[in-house]
Amino acid sequence: SWTPVQRDVYINYHLETTPLEIKTNSELESNDRVTIFFSTSEGHQAGGVNLKFGSTVQYWIYDCSTSSTDLPINPPSDTDKVWRIALSRTSGIRLVIHCNEVEVLALLIANLTCEDRHGAQIEQRG
Repeated sequence: SWTPVQRDVYINYHLETTPLEIKTNSELESNDRVTIFFSTSEGHQAGGVNLKFGSTVQYWIYDCSTSSTDLPINPPSDTDKVWRIALSRTSGIRLVIHCNEVEVLALLIANLTCEDRHGAQIEQRG
């Protein structure tokens, strides 16, 4: 069963061992957003990701992006979506996002020009 979101709180999570799943019912053109900030185990900010439901679903990487970018793969058209967000180290450090079991983004973090924070180890916050 799903747990309702409590906004503006830290969730103790480790994206490398257990992907974060978020359920949305946002439609295109709604301008709804899903925003997730990452932090280190010491509680320091380590970037984040934003998904925006405009004419397409776009993503923005905190501390790295200068503007929103369309997801490289269009998510399924279902209104109800389950987003699975993970950090993978199988071939470099990648932010991987699935939507309803479809991989829509596998972004190699090393290819980004980011502020210093993305070099930090992203771990669960205790």
